[in-house]
Amino acid sequence: MNTKTEPDSDEAEQRILHKSLFRAPLPGLAELGWKLSEKDRERLNRYGIWMDALAKGRIRAISQDQEHFIEVANGAASPVTEFEYLWLRWRSLVANRSDLLSFDPIELARNHRDLAAYDVGGRGPLEVYRPQVNRPRFELCESCGGVLPMCRCTQ
Repeated sequence: MNTKTEPDSDEAEQRILHKSLFRAPLPGLAELGWKLSEKDRERLNRYGIWMDALAKGRIRAISQDQEHFIEVANGAASPVTEFEYLWLRWRSLVANRSDLLSFDPIELARNHRDLAAYDVGGRGPLEVYRPQVNRPRFELCESCGGVLPMCRCTQ
């Protein structure tokens, strides 16, 4: 008899949805991020959309810490964790910017994933259309490490 409990499919789907929101760009971070520490910018860059989706109720909390985060975001509890303090700092920075408060985090993350497949980093179908750069290969001199035939040894 298997005593290990398997997570139900709804919880598994929620975990996948949560992870899919990581690393999507948070609107306004490039513009207002200079007002935060480097550590805070890195956290918002990685988790900002996910935190926004939790705060707006677009995804369900799957842990007690996330439930507390939602309560803090709604003003029903005091912040305890660094993430909660960071989220309140971020919200105070964008409080009077309706353009940074009214986006849909799920749609933004979906668009980011679709575009990420075509980015300059070479992932996805765009690489097929990218011209291949054939760089000439040079031989290096074994004694001085210079490029042959223009190394110091041969002159």
